[in-house]
Amino acid sequence: LDFFILLLTLLWLLLLLSLLLECNNDLEKARHGIVIFDELDKRADTSKTGDENVNGGAVQNQLLKFMEGTVYDVPVGRNQTVKFDTSDLVVMACGAFQEIFNSIEEEVVKKKGTLGFSMEAAKESRSQDEVLKEKYMSISTSDLEDYGISSQLIGRFETVIIFPPHTVNELIELETNKSTSNLQCEI
Repeated sequence: LDFFILLLTLLWLLLLLSLLLECNNDLEKARHGIVIFDELDKRADTSKTGDENVNGGAVQNQLLKFMEGTVYDVPVGRNQTVKFDTSDLVVMACGAFQEIFNSIEEEVVKKKGTLGFSMEAAKESRSQDEVLKEKYMSISTSDLEDYGISSQLIGRFETVIIFPPHTVNELIELETNKSTSNLQCEI
């Protein structure tokens, strides 16, 4: 576990160095940068559920330390470091949290008053898009805690944003509309 924490610390220092380099070595600009941790759902502490990811809690604890606003000695050359204060970094995290949606979908269907074998019939009578939108809108911080994200880590983020799903037609519109399409920008 100590080796794992050392590895995470080295990765954090490399991330800070990358941020500094992207800002053309302007430390003040880098201190006000944005760091995004993707796939936070893969860092859940699932040890209480018996799943494989036993390091999830250690990753979350280390992430908490990084978000505290600490001054790090970031190596910038041979025997040279700069003091990088992380107090003003904007830290964001994102993830899919698919298991939350799987369990919430069952709750959403149950709220309609169906039980047992009739649950499938209730699912079929509603469009998949409607079910997905309801799932997204019903997620709370307690669902994230149940998933294995620590309440301390959740508390470090000022806002939890749920992005609603897009329908197939909305996705087609996004990709074919010249003003929003990544494909159109490349052509």
